[in-house]
Amino acid sequence: SGPGAGRVPGPQVVRPEPNDSGFVPAVRSLVLSRDAPVARLVRSVILRALASSPAAFDACLRRYRLLLLQARDATEAGVRADRAALRRWAGEPPEQTVLWQLLGDEPGSAELDLDDLGVLDELIRRAAMASERPDAKARRLVELLADGHRTLVFTSSRDTALWLPRWIDPAPAWCPGEAAGIGHTRMPRPAVLAGFAPGAQGLAGRLPNVLVTTEVAAEGPDLQGARRIIHYDL
Repeated sequence: SGPGAGRVPGPQVVRPEPNDSGFVPAVRSLVLSRDAPVARLVRSVILRALASSPAAFDACLRRYRLLLLQARDATEAGVRADRAALRRWAGEPPEQTVLWQLLGDEPGSAELDLDDLGVLDELIRRAAMASERPDAKARRLVELLADGHRTLVFTSSRDTALWLPRWIDPAPAWCPGEAAGIGHTRMPRPAVLAGFAPGAQGLAGRLPNVLVTTEVAAEGPDLQGARRIIHYDL
């Protein structure tokens, strides 16, 4: 009960030990596209997922593999994959806005390298194995949450928001979109978010102390019952 006891520290950067997975060199070894801007954009999306969690990385690679298979089928049918298909896969992260302006609209401007399929299969196998255990960042998060402060954990990845609760004890609330719940129990989204409104009680009131969510809860709901925000992907 010394000075500042029970207070939550101000903004800070927490750097966990780096994961020794070898995934970054493997991602950088992918050809992706002969068009440098296209390759740069695809690589940035994959690395962004890797930076979030093994689960997000695994899901991103699987989606990209499906995109390559579609591109292969299109090529065999005499049709080139277009920029729209690549954009649907990549999503709309703000930092990619400039890159999109560099991509041409002419046929073949989003042509992808199909020779990456074999490398992707091995990467997906390794990513799936990595997602079966917490990585260094997830373990560091668990250490931070051990102090019992009511906490919002924000991630930009829906896959990460569904994966993180597996390693947090007691079971946290989660809300990666319209779906929501506490632990293994699905609940209405408003009921889950209401548990972090001002005046809502923590574990003593049978409500979890932690909410893992995406940007879906960043605007609108009153979540000021939490004492701390952790931006997990940062």
